[in-house]
Amino acid sequence: MTRTPRTAAVVGGGIGGLATALILRRSGWTVEVFERAGRLPAAGTALGLWPTALGALDALSVGAKVRSLSRPQTSGAFLRPDGGRIATLDLAAMKRRTGEVGRLISRPELLSLLHEAAGEVTFGERIADIRALEGSYDVVIAADGLNSAARTALFGPRHHARYVARALTATPDVPAALRAYDRARRPATQRLVRTARLMNRMAHARRLPGLRNAAMRTAVKVGGGLG
Repeated sequence: MTRTPRTAAVVGGGIGGLATALILRRSGWTVEVFERAGRLPAAGTALGLWPTALGALDALSVGAKVRSLSRPQTSGAFLRPDGGRIATLDLAAMKRRTGEVGRLISRPELLSLLHEAAGEVTFGERIADIRALEGSYDVVIAADGLNSAARTALFGPRHHARYVARALTATPDVPAALRAYDRARRPATQRLVRTARLMNRMAHARRLPGLRNAAMRTAVKVGGGLG
């Protein structure tokens, strides 16, 4: 008996949306991706990819191409607004711990690579209310970024970016998988958020600069395990 393909809608054709579409399509899903921009960007900022991110790209079978297009990070530091150095990233320790260092790639290059691997995207399609898609797909995934219209439609304007990725579903296996993933990743994500907030507060502290810099160096060493 041939199983009917499961269907998904991905709202947002950025890095998260394209990666989601890629893995779902390779798993046999029929996926539609809706991106409000008219095309992929031709220019943009550089991105730093830490070893954990490279591992995720390896799981998508695009890690080798990413490495061929990117450059290894040779240094890294946290600086004060006046340019003074607070702490330096120990890239040698990162290499010993993970087998590689972070790599630098332009956002347009990464998007183009993921788009090539993921397949068709409907550009110029803005989904104003994600709830309009409910019932037409087995799962609807919001990946429309920091200023997420999907998040606002579902949870109101006061919620923050932690709600960027959400799903509406009618199939029993998807909620179970999402709950399992949440249980596995929530503690690590919460540690990352706490560390980032702490480091941000310390970096902007103006009193006791010597103590602040020492605390930042310690946070970098401890937080380096997150990479």
